[in-house]
Amino acid sequence: MLQPIKADEHNGSSKNNVSTLKRKRVEHFLGDTVQIIVGHGLEKQIFRTHKALLCHASSYFKAALEGGFVEAENQKIELAEDDPKVFERIQLWLYQDTLVEPEEHPLYFNILIDLYLFANARGMPQLQNAALDAFIDRNKVMNALPDGSIHRIYENTTQASCLRKLYVDITIRNKAITRESWDYAEDKENRFPKQYLLDLIIRLNDDRNDRKPTDFRKIRCDYHIHGKDEPRCS
Repeated sequence: MLQPIKADEHNGSSKNNVSTLKRKRVEHFLGDTVQIIVGHGLEKQIFRTHKALLCHASSYFKAALEGGFVEAENQKIELAEDDPKVFERIQLWLYQDTLVEPEEHPLYFNILIDLYLFANARGMPQLQNAALDAFIDRNKVMNALPDGSIHRIYENTTQASCLRKLYVDITIRNKAITRESWDYAEDKENRFPKQYLLDLIIRLNDDRNDRKPTDFRKIRCDYHIHGKDEPRCS
């Protein structure tokens, strides 16, 4: 079983508050475990995860495992359409409270998008924030955007999506769309989602874009999901 690492400590918190955070996190490793069956056919994998940890991180799993559904009775959830490799990373995040990046399996853009979309669909805002942070870090290193994934992002998110907002802002501030990327497109009419192009036009006419830094690590909190009465990142 993976061992937990210490919980996040907010700047300015007292020692008592830190101790309380640690105690609450330890409680999530106690109690029953549940089965999460991911994938289908030969790719199917079974994961055992502490119920309290999963329910704390996800409104979807909390409703399924603690509500009046058959999953609550069986303490088992099947995710036939999801990728076991993606859920394996999610389980590591659940237990280690950070996105793990093994040398042999880097957190490429496509993996981060997979993590964000899973979290978006399952009510996991802290995982969404972690995926966005890693997306920003990879963009800084690669100085590029995964334009091949833009359709998947727009097909699986709503207009309020923080990932959409981040992608559009990076495109504008870092001039991520070039004439070459358009000229070499085989299907120019469908090269980008129409809503994405509309979002670009709207953001280009927003004066606040001129004041955004090109290093998005400095403003990563602007793209985070914060709960009611939850303070902004320190």
